[in-house]
Amino acid sequence: MLYMELAPEPVRLRAVPIGGGAVLAEIPAALSATLAQSGLPGLSPPFGSVAVSGPGGERTLAALRPPADLADMEPNEITLAIDAAGDPFDLCTSLDSASGGRLLDFLLGFCRTAFRIGADGDFAALARRVARDCAVPGGEVTALATVPHGRMLVRGGDWTGPVFLLGRSGVCLLDRQTDRRAALRVIAALDADDLLVTTGAQPRLWTVAGVGPALPHVLALIDSQPSARRDIRAACARALLPARAASDAALLRELQVLAPAEPRGHTDPARPLQGVLDIAIADGQDGVFLRGWLHDPLELVQSVAVSSSGNTLELGPDALHRMPRGDLGKVVDGAAFRGEQAATGFVAFCRAPFLAHVLQPTLSLRLRSGATIELVPPARTWPLAEARDAVLSSLGTPAPDDPAMREVIIPVAARLHDAAMRAPRAVSVRRIGQPARAPRQSVLVPLYRTLRFLRFQVAAFANDPDFAQAEVIYALDSPEQAAEVEHLLRGLHLMHGLPLTLVVMPRNCGYAAATNEAARVARGASLLLLNSDVVPVAPGWLATLQQALDAAGAAAAGPKLLLDDGSLQHAGLYFERWTDGLWLNRHYYKGLPRLWPGASDRREVPAVTGAALLVQRDDYEAVGGVCEDYVIGDYEDSDLCLRLRESGAPILYVPEAELFHFERRSISLHQGYTRTTASLYNRLLHHQRWDADIAALMARQDMALAA
Repeated sequence: MLYMELAPEPVRLRAVPIGGGAVLAEIPAALSATLAQSGLPGLSPPFGSVAVSGPGGERTLAALRPPADLADMEPNEITLAIDAAGDPFDLCTSLDSASGGRLLDFLLGFCRTAFRIGADGDFAALARRVARDCAVPGGEVTALATVPHGRMLVRGGDWTGPVFLLGRSGVCLLDRQTDRRAALRVIAALDADDLLVTTGAQPRLWTVAGVGPALPHVLALIDSQPSARRDIRAACARALLPARAASDAALLRELQVLAPAEPRGHTDPARPLQGVLDIAIADGQDGVFLRGWLHDPLELVQSVAVSSSGNTLELGPDALHRMPRGDLGKVVDGAAFRGEQAATGFVAFCRAPFLAHVLQPTLSLRLRSGATIELVPPARTWPLAEARDAVLSSLGTPAPDDPAMREVIIPVAARLHDAAMRAPRAVSVRRIGQPARAPRQSVLVPLYRTLRFLRFQVAAFANDPDFAQAEVIYALDSPEQAAEVEHLLRGLHLMHGLPLTLVVMPRNCGYAAATNEAARVARGASLLLLNSDVVPVAPGWLATLQQALDAAGAAAAGPKLLLDDGSLQHAGLYFERWTDGLWLNRHYYKGLPRLWPGASDRREVPAVTGAALLVQRDDYEAVGGVCEDYVIGDYEDSDLCLRLRESGAPILYVPEAELFHFERRSISLHQGYTRTTASLYNRLLHHQRWDADIAALMARQDMALAA
């Protein structure tokens, strides 16, 4: 018992537990004023009270957490007797309507949060009984299907205030972002006997009916009610966006793929306004990339907005970057445009979290009259690399300073490429023959599609004594060819006896990633980066390169490379600033005769090509290997050389080592490179990173040549 000095005569107050160590005590009306002024001395917060009235008169109900041991307290004039077996609902009955609303609000508002008893079953039972006693019936809420984290898609309920879920085992306030006005909404987990209640002067109570499980039931519901498809999808999206967990994004993606919206375009040649939104690519982080075309010779469109699931982003006048599209001409879908003006394409990046996982946003063209034309793209899911390539192929052949390239293509492609490179990649390693126990060099050869030089390359390696102490690792970046390539390599091993290792990438990741994965498997102290279309002229070239690298203490060394007609393809790499202000990679003496005097001298050069580049393994690992920020395969070699040069060691050209290079045979087969702006993207990235360093390097190089 707890004794307190609150009344002139001894008073015994009954208190009943409500969960979590808290109790509800009934205070007579005579003590209510004193309570309001003084509280309950000797008790630590929290403490709260609510005034109620009914047929039995006015009184106050107080919620508090008494000390753990009441027997230790000194006796005084008020006794708080806790009835551990009592029913707290006995204190809450026979109240008028207004008092019932105040009590329910007190329990769900103050008591639930102050004593942290929302998950207490006893408290939940009390709240349910009080709600049933004082709330006006609101009807039924129909639970249609379960969505992530046990939440439920529901129909029904006209909620105008805070909404509480009263379950068997706990009480919770629903997400404040819940759209209370919509006919369909997603809320917390429900069971068939759960209650939903709104608090206030007149509480309202809804019961729950028809609980169904999981995504298949959402899809079944959509199939059975096609007219509600858009509302159902929008209700789920409102609850899931922005995606707070991977499962949210996954369900939203699945729902859009399995129950897509109907694409909408306007291609009627009889009308002077036509348009299509043909591609939408959500980046999963900040927004969505859009590509389409618009024919508006009369300039009817005044403003543009993009929306999804009740959320809208207004786009500025320059958000749609307009450009010619050669695939359109003056005909779209077989229909000629009226007049001479052809349609123009557009690209845009719409930055808003609610768009980051949306496959089918709506692009609204608002006309000067106030009318709106909506464009909806087809539903399509994109593997990250394909999404990147689609973005990079959207502009044709832009100039380096094109605003669309700078503001849309580069940031979106970079984000998608980074996500593609960060995706887990478990390689498969297949060893053919018994490799050298402690190889001096590891020869790393990425393969992509073309295998036409493989027989010649392996034969040349096998007939070179230096390869007795080397290992050859092929990294296959087109895994669909794995069986064919392994069969071919096993045949070549049987023919020549040269041990070979095949590393199979899980998907096409590009030159840099394939080379880095091969390097992780390699055991040699030196790494030779070699293209699959490079074939040695004669034995001894690998030892020559290694000796030159060691003697000069160089960071990297590259050989002389010849075209198939015997002319020079590479005698070192240098940089030239082009008329657009950007640096280009150039090869010394390219196209000149094989024995051209300048190409016959061993010398330091700004860089060497990655088609054949020898580097010490420690140096390679110190700079992080080949940079994977470039797309497909371009500028990685000069980037590697520039990073290696930061140690102060030179880059060496070694003309005594000669190989044929049938250049760019593999990359010419990659549509992600040949049909996109990947080369310009890589060049801009390379220039941004290395402009000042290259300028200083080439100034020193020019001074050395002049001397």
